[in-house]
Amino acid sequence: MRSVPDIDETIHLLAHTAPPIRSIDELDERARAVHVTRKTAGLERLPQRSAVHVLWASHVGARELPLLCAADQLTHLAIYGCPSPDLRPLRQLTRLEALSLFLNTKASSLEGLGELHQIVLAGAPPRARPATLSLALRHDVDGDARGFARASRPAVTT
Repeated sequence: MRSVPDIDETIHLLAHTAPPIRSIDELDERARAVHVTRKTAGLERLPQRSAVHVLWASHVGARELPLLCAADQLTHLAIYGCPSPDLRPLRQLTRLEALSLFLNTKASSLEGLGELHQIVLAGAPPRARPATLSLALRHDVDGDARGFARASRPAVTT
């Protein structure tokens, strides 16, 4: 049985960012976390950086989102300011345990997020706008996942 991530550690991982990198090529091979933007060169090479498990993505566009989601080794993902109306690319992140989406004002549906069965914590920062989406999946004793979503009150749920 998988242990539940420490809530304080997870919130810290999703809230603490480093400066964005200009290129995936300048990322150290052992780096466990990285901050990217739509201007980061070589996003298609992120899956090759298997040590990266925490990703902060700020102001990425609909074209960059599928490139980020190809990095299926990710366990923690924070996306800030992504104007993509479609969150379905996120369903590729089968190892994702924690997800934070904020200021993603074009997302009109949570479709695809229900397939992320490893998520145990998701949320948004306390001052997020009402358009913020929060999602948490809980697993029953039987292994069924139940999704909980909020479209107006940002929260961290377990």
